[in-house]
Amino acid sequence: MRNFGVIDSLASDIEVNWTSGAGVEYGHRYPTRSVTARTRSGKLYEYFGFNSLCDFKLTFKGESSNVNIEMLYKYVPGISDKDYPDGLETENYYIGNLKELAITSNITVNNYSWDWLNKEVCKRMLGKYNEMQEIESQLEIGSTKLSESDKSIIDLKRTR
Repeated sequence: MRNFGVIDSLASDIEVNWTSGAGVEYGHRYPTRSVTARTRSGKLYEYFGFNSLCDFKLTFKGESSNVNIEMLYKYVPGISDKDYPDGLETENYYIGNLKELAITSNITVNNYSWDWLNKEVCKRMLGKYNEMQEIESQLEIGSTKLSESDKSIIDLKRTR
């Protein structure tokens, strides 16, 4: 067997599309992603998240746009087996809040930005799910105006 020397950490990154070979739909609308990493000292980091398909449409600030979403959340250290949040529930909660906040901002007169929208959704996620220590959310917005593209990347950590 080949010797690779000392490994500082080991990680697996798995992306799953939730339809079986028999065409059975598992309920997830978007491909999910799971990342597990263990450092040499034995510390375990676990992440879960999802990526949207290109057909996610959102109307924000009066304009309908295609939005590509990448969302990954890190679990608190030492999470017990019974405390893992349901992945489909967290996905639906995230998407539901994204739509709700976009609709609310369309009704009110304001200067909300994509970063504001993204950060507010992340705050709600951390507020609801104590099992999450950190959230990284990326929205890539394809605008219909002159094919412009905008991007919002938020990395929000829980402060205890």
